[in-house]
Amino acid sequence: MTDKGPRGSQRFLDRLALRSAATGSSLCLGVDPDPDALPAGFPRTIEGIAGFSELLLRSAMPFATAVKVNVAFFERWGSRGVAVLERLRGMVPSEVPCIA
Repeated sequence: MTDKGPRGSQRFLDRLALRSAATGSSLCLGVDPDPDALPAGFPRTIEGIAGFSELLLRSAMPFATAVKVNVAFFERWGSRGVAVLERLRGMVPSEVPCIA
């Protein structure tokens, strides 16, 4: 099975192994922001979720072997949530496997 999506045709496990070797890590960064659990300073809105998730991605990306986004946490906000999800996906470099 190959990943034929816009991020390349390498097999997922091959990409995962390459990224793990590059980072020296096996961290899979989970992005599933619960508005009620956001840290102080982030509003309990889709804007707060977006800001926190962007900060999380920027901070952890050098160490992450993969990123797993819980799509349902964004879908609950409708088209605005999907737009945030798309923007977050765009922040993940092509060499980092992304699981949704």
